[in-house]
Amino acid sequence: MNFTLSLTHNCQLRCNYCYAGKKIDKVMSIETIDRSIEFLFNHSMESLEYGFFGGEPLLELKKLKYATIKIDEIAKERNIKVNRTITTNALLLTDENIKWLRSHLFYIVISLDGNELMHNTHRVDKNGLGSFKKVIESLKRLQNYYKNDEYSINLVVTPQNVKYLSESVKELFLEYGIEDIGIASDFYSNWDLQDEFGKNHSDIWREEYQRVADFYLEMYQKNSLIKISFIDDKIATGIKGGYDACKTCSFGENEVIVAPSGNLYPCERLIGNDDDENMIIGNIYTGYDIKKRFNLLSLRGNTNEECKSCVLKSRCMNFCGCTNYTTTKSINRTPGTVCFHEKMSIEFADNISNQLFKDKNPLFIKEFYNEDEKL
Repeated sequence: MNFTLSLTHNCQLRCNYCYAGKKIDKVMSIETIDRSIEFLFNHSMESLEYGFFGGEPLLELKKLKYATIKIDEIAKERNIKVNRTITTNALLLTDENIKWLRSHLFYIVISLDGNELMHNTHRVDKNGLGSFKKVIESLKRLQNYYKNDEYSINLVVTPQNVKYLSESVKELFLEYGIEDIGIASDFYSNWDLQDEFGKNHSDIWREEYQRVADFYLEMYQKNSLIKISFIDDKIATGIKGGYDACKTCSFGENEVIVAPSGNLYPCERLIGNDDDENMIIGNIYTGYDIKKRFNLLSLRGNTNEECKSCVLKSRCMNFCGCTNYTTTKSINRTPGTVCFHEKMSIEFADNISNQLFKDKNPLFIKEFYNEDEKL
């Protein structure tokens, strides 16, 4: 079971690509937290992964601590294994806060969009000032307490900042020691528009992904572990023949996503302003809207004609109901931008995988195959 509490709509930043809606001072009450936890534990489960989202969840740290302690106590009584995550802009990662999160074994995802030029393209405060330097200060503080496999960053690529991508990946890895780089692409923008030099952003996107792939290959050849989501995921699907069932989008089936109001959503990325009746599938005070929820569940998947015969369909993220809905307004219709991205990612990942497999690269074998397997 996955459980997410979106504690607030508020945030210190004003990222212009943000899907979390207007930054308003609307927060989750203690009563709503209690009812949400009660609603959660009405479900049977052997394991639980729960986390906090926003807005910026650390703005509501007292409520975050309250919810954490209460969830952990109930899970312990019921012998339920738990994992904890928080997604944060890092601006409130003080030593004290980091130590508390570490003591409760939180996995931390930091929103960091690359180097200073790339990050500050979008991630600015209410005065329009870039937040990169403050985030890096917090990152360095975090690294005093957290090991490399206990945190990661989420980097959003847009048509406006993609030109900085490959240099950003190198800087984050080589200068700041970040080994796990999640790259989230902005599928909502028009990538066919041209930059100031008359070049399509989609062409720049492909060139930058190629440079990132080249750097990834170089690091593996130097026996230096780096994790980059769009490469690692596609290498894994190539080896396994597709996505594992647990990696595909459950979209409201094994998830409880609670907005500050108590409304229930199939994905935290769909809360926004908390006003899309199509995506509200209930409320923790009244329970699920059974008809609406099962209607969404029945629509999951992909109905694009061109996808049905595609040889890459088992390795493609065309099943993401959230991305589909926010780009095409249909849960089961995938936009062309996703198709472009997935084909590109698979191509570069396969080139890397084939080369490292051919070379019997020890680090590659250890990470993607049974380390004792003889090739």
